[in-house]
Amino acid sequence: MKLKNDVNRHFSKNLINSTPPFSDLTELEVDQIVARLSPLIFLPKDVIFRAGDEPNALYIISSGTVATYTKSGKEVFHLQDGNIFGEVSLLLRIKAITTVVAVETTQVYRLHKKDYQIYMAKNKNVARKLKQWANLKYKNICKLEEQYKKEQFEKMYSMPTADLDATPVKK
Repeated sequence: MKLKNDVNRHFSKNLINSTPPFSDLTELEVDQIVARLSPLIFLPKDVIFRAGDEPNALYIISSGTVATYTKSGKEVFHLQDGNIFGEVSLLLRIKAITTVVAVETTQVYRLHKKDYQIYMAKNKNVARKLKQWANLKYKNICKLEEQYKKEQFEKMYSMPTADLDATPVKK
């Protein structure tokens, strides 16, 4: 069991070091995060969380791909190895703004909300960086969602004028 834990820590350290916004953390900061991570595997089409869910964790993809969808169903991102998700709702203290679904078999490392809060309380610099990251991602997702809603509205309510002219009115 110790060997398995050591191998897991080694891989998760490398993953953390290569994942923005964690890439410039000190070795101690990385060790503190790694100690709190738990590995999970999701199969294709597994829903990891849904838009509107209460935030419960930050996820780092070790291998695989997930798709993220806005509340209205717009696919906005495919995230792969080294990407993080779940941080927006966790850091901004809002309900999840996207639904995340595994596209293929995907291994992630999860940092539970409670562990995140303990870690970030001791590491204000990391907390600040992650919050900036989350704010930027939140604004981007909101912009994409608004564009999608506008497109859907226009598609639904735009009627070709030829159709209007061709319809006889009965009296």
